[in-house]
Amino acid sequence: MQTVALCLAALAGLAGEQGNPVRAARLFGVAEALHEANHSVIPSSDALEVQRTLIKLHALLDEGTLVAAWQQGRRLTLGQAIAYGRAETGDLLPP
Repeated sequence: MQTVALCLAALAGLAGEQGNPVRAARLFGVAEALHEANHSVIPSSDALEVQRTLIKLHALLDEGTLVAAWQQGRRLTLGQAIAYGRAETGDLLPP
């Protein structure tokens, strides 16, 4: 499960670099939830890149939008998270 969380965090970074901060925030939210559920953490080797991306997200999104997107990601099931991570457009959110 930690591998899935790390992959979703990597996709979050990619989404941020591609100019989609809301998608990035959702993916970070689900990655965080998966790490918490498995009592794991982002490895220190990846933490710096995650921190850089989060700084960018805070610059691009107002606090309310960032928190709302993050919480949307945290509510995704594992299957939904994987589908959302794989979707090219990132529009696959549950109703």
